Amino acid sequence: GTLLSRTVAYHQASEPESPPQEEEDLTVTSSCYCINYVTFATASGRSIPVDSRYTDVKVIGTGSYGTVLSAKDSLAEVTGVGPKEVAVKHTVLVEDKLDVEDWPDIVRIIREVELLRDFHHENLLSLTDVFPQPSGYAMTNIGIVTPMCKGGTLATYQPRSLAQVMAFTRQILSALSFMHSHNVLHRDIKRDNLFVTEGGRSVVLGDFGLARERRLQLLHIASIVRED
Repeated sequence: GTLLSRTVAYHQASEPESPPQEEEDLTVTSSCYCINYVTFATASGRSIPVDSRYTDVKVIGTGSYGTVLSAKDSLAEVTGVGPKEVAVKHTVLVEDKLDVEDWPDIVRIIREVELLRDFHHENLLSLTDVFPQPSGYAMTNIGIVTPMCKGGTLATYQPRSLAQVMAFTRQILSALSFMHSHNVLHRDIKRDNLFVTEGGRSVVLGDFGLARERRLQLLHIASIVRED
């Protein structure tokens, strides 16, 4: 895929013995090639590396997955392409080095990036950018950038009318129908993963870390049945 291949190309370019290759200049469309990071200090004293493309950074949520930041995309403000206000889900993969126990988290993040990148539906959260923070040849931190949904999540948003509830329900079902038509199961439908756009105009489904291909899910179920 485009975004993941850019990340790979970034690490290959950092190898001292790799011969120079003529490639398309993607610096304006992907911060994977941008090595300028700024350090954002949280109220708790934790330091989070953020691509310098993003400014006016604030913490808006934390959890077992990492930290969610709000930010402004300076590139979008200059070019007029893409959302100007974004959310950055920052995850620390490892503190020092990659260990075997860290691979499930890495697989989950890669799966989420791939689905965000490949799925284009008005009620599915879209991917704006993804940036790693390299440490040697390993990524110890990664930021997944999506448009900011100013209405929060359905866990805190109060629908204004029955008509809005029905509209949100139709939109959620439309998003799930789209995913199922591509043989993907979300597997983590809850209010915290349903984001409301500004003004309560619509709802979008996000957080694809637990999603699976339907075929693989059925194979797993079949293997359990055979074992019993």
